Amino acid sequence: MDHYIFTGTDIDSVTSYMTFNWLAKKRIPVQYVDRDNIQQKVEQFFKTTSQAGTIVYFINLDTSKISNLVDRGNVVIIDHHPDHLANKRLYKNCKVLIKEFPSCSKLVYTLLSKKFPGSLTDHQKLLMLLVDDYEAYNFKVNGSYELGVIYNYLQGNKPVRFYSLYKDGFKGFSGDQLKIIEYYKRKFEKVKSNLSVFTAGPHYIKGLSKYKNSYSYVSTFATGYINEISDHLLNKYKSDICIITNLEAKRVFIRRSKKCDANLKFLAALICNGWGYHYAAGGKITDKFLKFSKLFFPVK
Repeated sequence: MDHYIFTGTDIDSVTSYMTFNWLAKKRIPVQYVDRDNIQQKVEQFFKTTSQAGTIVYFINLDTSKISNLVDRGNVVIIDHHPDHLANKRLYKNCKVLIKEFPSCSKLVYTLLSKKFPGSLTDHQKLLMLLVDDYEAYNFKVNGSYELGVIYNYLQGNKPVRFYSLYKDGFKGFSGDQLKIIEYYKRKFEKVKSNLSVFTAGPHYIKGLSKYKNSYSYVSTFATGYINEISDHLLNKYKSDICIITNLEAKRVFIRRSKKCDANLKFLAALICNGWGYHYAAGGKITDKFLKFSKLFFPVK
């Protein structure tokens, strides 16, 4: 039986793919896709490629919006996002393995280690552990945050470059990588000290949560360090939700504190024609967003 994989372009997707390869003891054909090209890539694949005797896996991808394309008997969907789990009913013919896990890498290992007899080396297990910790945004495992920095700094095709660097697992950072990490951290400290910060709320939005609809907000402008800035502002101002606007890209990024239960996917769709997950979302600068931004006042 042959295999073919579609997966995302983030660090967890690539590591999920590598974990699959490690367990299967072979390199499986793959396409890395994102929300902008997934429909076109999948349509083209099923139209032009023979799937006789092939199982097609969709890993770490929310295929809800293209369920009509992927709901086939030779398709297996593996994902760890709770939002996707809520749409499980859309699939009637394919095999659906959607379970809430910190990372899809760990989920792939948990599910497929029973199917394939292969075991992982210590270096491979360490890479999976680092990515699992990074994806959960815990940073309790030494080196997990730094590995994410390296991924973000990769030039060109990030998934292909990352696979090339870590196809045998994690064996430590090179001297050049340590310099990149140090530079990244120094630059963030400079960015952090020059932020213009705005706050709002508590503000009520119906449907934002099952338990609470009124949340406090903090906001700023930035072109990078989205997660780091969000974490910093949420902690400093004890806010529930952070909104970062990238004026250059005309993009909006929304994050929440670890104690906040607000559905950011719902919020993004409401204010910025956006998309994402419960815990992290984004969108575009729209008229609705500009109206929403009038709720904010500068921190003095």
